[in-house]
Amino acid sequence: MIAASAYGVSLAWRHASRRVAVLALIITLLNIISAFMLSTASALKALYIISWLYWYPYYADWVYWNF
Repeated sequence: MIAASAYGVSLAWRHASRRVAVLALIITLLNIISAFMLSTASALKALYIISWLYWYPYYADWVYWNF
């Protein structure tokens, strides 16, 4: 995933506008940080993991008391 992000950055620098290239670079940096912090190379999956850790107790409690 990180290699694909890096390739996307290089492709964006060559063929896209500066804004798109900067956005691709930011996403790649987030992917790298996510890979080291949460052992997943995807910023979206990292957000999923964090939100799951936050919402799971509430959801589990709701399921327990309603079913």
